[in-house]
Amino acid sequence: MNYTKEKQFAIQIVKKAGKEILKYFEKIDTIKVNKKSKHEVVTPADLAANDLILSAIKKQFPEHGILSEETGWYQKDSEYIWTVDPIDGTTNFSIGNHFFNTSIALVHKGEIVLGVTWAPFFKQLFVAEKNKGVTLNNKKIKVSNNKKSIESMVNFGYTYQNDKANNKMADIHAKFIKNYEHAHNLGAAALELAWVAMGRLEAYVLPHTKPWDIAAGILMVKEAGGKVTSFRNKEYIFSDNDKGSLVVSNGKIHNGLVKILQNW
Repeated sequence: MNYTKEKQFAIQIVKKAGKEILKYFEKIDTIKVNKKSKHEVVTPADLAANDLILSAIKKQFPEHGILSEETGWYQKDSEYIWTVDPIDGTTNFSIGNHFFNTSIALVHKGEIVLGVTWAPFFKQLFVAEKNKGVTLNNKKIKVSNNKKSIESMVNFGYTYQNDKANNKMADIHAKFIKNYEHAHNLGAAALELAWVAMGRLEAYVLPHTKPWDIAAGILMVKEAGGKVTSFRNKEYIFSDNDKGSLVVSNGKIHNGLVKILQNW
């Protein structure tokens, strides 16, 4: 299928959201930051961008469903579902760190078919369409060819929902440091996934995933020639729960990552 109409819409709306977000970012020291959970925060910028995106989707595609980080489900039974993360990396945003983005994806009958991520400060626009590749600012990108683990950049994330899982992840982090050149947690999953797709990182590892964080990036990595699995090296199945684990890589170093994660 062709998703040109949806793609152009998604590009337009993430850029509009980014413009709105940057207005808040300019006055970040004065805006109120609220806690959603022990580790999660929300700002007025998240809510403003969320409203902008959801209103546009409902107007342009009234039959489509939406799964948003900030407002949950809308029309869950639709065969077309938009996943929306108005600000991926809100904690970064809230402390004046520029590493944040807006990420949306379109899922058709359980399959991710379109992903768009816009990092407004870096002016990086990543766009992936199923079977049509992935671009950064309209130029095709692909994953790294690096096969040597010790020369590989591996990023990782933590879960906001499970302290026990975070303790495990801390132990795994120590193994990453021994086996890979660098292991960082930058705090914005969608953008880190996009960086795997462009070859800036060799891999990204994330426990207890959320669909709005990863949907666009999963498609980008696949379309760029990379590999996406669970920690157990099984095919990653997109779902709306938070129990999945995610390993994405250039494919060349994937088995080594899974070996470290096999006792997760």
